[in-house]
Parts: sequence; structure tokens; C-alpha cells
Amino acid sequence: MKAEKYIKPPLGLIPRQAHDYQRIQDIKEAMIRYINAHMDIPTEWLEEWGEFMRKYPNADFQLFKVKVNKIKHCNICNKEDENLNELILDGTDDIYDLDVCDKCYDLYSSDYFSPEKIDNLFNGE
Repeated sequence: MKAEKYIKPPLGLIPRQAHDYQRIQDIKEAMIRYINAHMDIPTEWLEEWGEFMRKYPNADFQLFKVKVNKIKHCNICNKEDENLNELILDGTDDIYDLDVCDKCYDLYSSDYFSPEKIDNLFNGE
């Protein structure tokens, strides 16, 4: 009997599950970048994330395992600071729970500010 020569097949497709898992990782990393930039995550990404969670219930969907930028910023002056203070200010309709630098803490916790002035501070007026 004559041995047949093996012919290697051409390159095929990446399996769908491998493609989906890479897409999950890409979405996860993009969401972390947006979180670190203090930006809203696009709805389309969240919808796709939800679809993958339903499709692969045993997959790792924990965002905190991705490296997150640990730099903290003051919620008022945006100064980079590792040691921030909690400051709660009352606006007309909102209560602002903030992390602020020492300078902003001293400025905004020492005097009374009307709820309207607090709202103006956060509305850029």
C-alpha cells in the first residue's frame, strides 16, 4: 500500500470563542481607560458587554483585574494629590460628596456657601 502525502490545509478562522474573549478583553480595557479619564462609557460598549455576559456566564468579567490608574485628583481644582479629604457640600438639589486637596478643603469647609453658590461652582458659572 502506497502512503499518501500529507497536505497541510490553508490557514482557517480563529475560533469564535477565542475571538469573543479577545473582544471582551478589548472592551474591558477601553472601559477602564474611559473610567480613568472620568468619561462616560458609550452605551454600545455596555450593551455588547451585557451580551457577552449572557453568552459566556463563566467568563471573567471583573474590571478591577485590569490595571487601573491610581492617580487621584481633587474634584474641585483637579490637582493631582495622593492624600485627598472627603468634603460634603449641599447644593440646591444635589449633595456633592467630594474628594478634595487640602487647599480646597480649607477653602470650602471653613466658610458657609449658599446652595446656589455651590451649584454655580459645579456648573461652571
